[in-house]
Amino acid sequence: MSAEQTDAPRAVIVISSHVARGSVGNRAAVFALETLGFPVWAVPTVILPWHPGHGRATRIVPPLDEFKALMADLERAPWLGEVGAVLSGYLGEAGQAEAVASLVAAVKARTPGAVYIC
Repeated sequence: MSAEQTDAPRAVIVISSHVARGSVGNRAAVFALETLGFPVWAVPTVILPWHPGHGRATRIVPPLDEFKALMADLERAPWLGEVGAVLSGYLGEAGQAEAVASLVAAVKARTPGAVYIC
């Protein structure tokens, strides 16, 4: 039985930064949402050793073409109907915004009542 046919919580796609140390971005959102019982699809926009407010450090940003390809894969995923919300946060580069917007549009086309929070 799919999430579309039950009262189970709908999945949330969380698109944000991932830190190795700390509780911000995807680290915080995924933990909180899963603790509340929501299935989460986590998409990292950048990987950082810690929050940028703690000082300069290495930033690993996925190449834009690969980020866009991953987002396009999610748009055509057979499970897209399970998604009831998209939460976006810190982007690794401005070019990622277009791919995020396209995914949000695909989610809303599949599930008109889906929520987008940025």
